Amino acid sequence: MYLRGLAAELGYGMVRYDPLGLGESTQIPEETIEFKDWLRSGEEVLSKLCTQNTILVGSSMGAWISLLLATHPALKQNIKGIVLIAPAINFFSKFFKSATSALPKEALDKIEAGETYLHTDPASGRITLLRKSFFERTLEHHLNGEIGVEVPVSILHGVQDETIPFESSIPILQNIRSKDVELTFVKNSEHRFQDPESLEYLKDRVEKMIHKVNKLLLKA
Repeated sequence: MYLRGLAAELGYGMVRYDPLGLGESTQIPEETIEFKDWLRSGEEVLSKLCTQNTILVGSSMGAWISLLLATHPALKQNIKGIVLIAPAINFFSKFFKSATSALPKEALDKIEAGETYLHTDPASGRITLLRKSFFERTLEHHLNGEIGVEVPVSILHGVQDETIPFESSIPILQNIRSKDVELTFVKNSEHRFQDPESLEYLKDRVEKMIHKVNKLLLKA
């Protein structure tokens, strides 16, 4: 909502979408959803609605998807810049190991047999469906080694992030192929990056990215 207001203020169009099975998008049984479905949702939006001079803004898992989209051979020419917030790259495998480490044997047996297990996080109370096949298939989309993104990238990460450690953004900075990559740690920000101070940082980075992309387009 904040970005939509900013885009209107600056005179730019914005597309915000719900991936398959989430929000107001087409609903399908949660136990059939795969990570590749969410990636394809992004591919569809880019190919049909954002066909040129697009700046991607992705938060958490959306940052992972943004980097995957920016390396897609048929789509990357439309992407001119990227702003990432608390990027959760390759995080599902780590989450699966953490979530299953304390489960009783009965639960682990069900998961190993291919069943879906409802896991309640003891700290947050959040319920997550644990399905081994889902987590295994996300490995196909892991970004390992060099990340073949060649456009300017700006990364924001809160030091108070308890979901994705802020230090995890350093190897992302190092692995992105582009020479124009900026990483900013915000000391008081958390994972969701929604407090007023965090949003001011986001506004600043989005405006700078627009300015940078416009300069590059003029040179082209």
